[in-house]
Amino acid sequence: MSNLKHFNYSLFTGILTEQSHYSQAVRVADRIECSGQGGWDPTTGAIPSDLPAKIEQVFANVDACLRSAGGKGWSQVYGVNLYTTELTEEVFGA
Repeated sequence: MSNLKHFNYSLFTGILTEQSHYSQAVRVADRIECSGQGGWDPTTGAIPSDLPAKIEQVFANVDACLRSAGGKGWSQVYGVNLYTTELTEEVFGA
């Protein structure tokens, strides 16, 4: 797969990639798939305690992820699968 490209949209997500061994986005030709988006601030890593603020940040992070991979953001999204989990040390295998 010579056309497979991996993307991270900030320094913080690059650190997450090193810890958990995945990329925020993978692009093959015109298709972009995002993975592992959370409600963290992409600069500081801080996560809001307020659920609505956390959800808004997730949507902003997905937009940033799509754009970092060369997309135009949410305007090109045709499907979403959502899986949720707590981000604990156990999840990261610490």
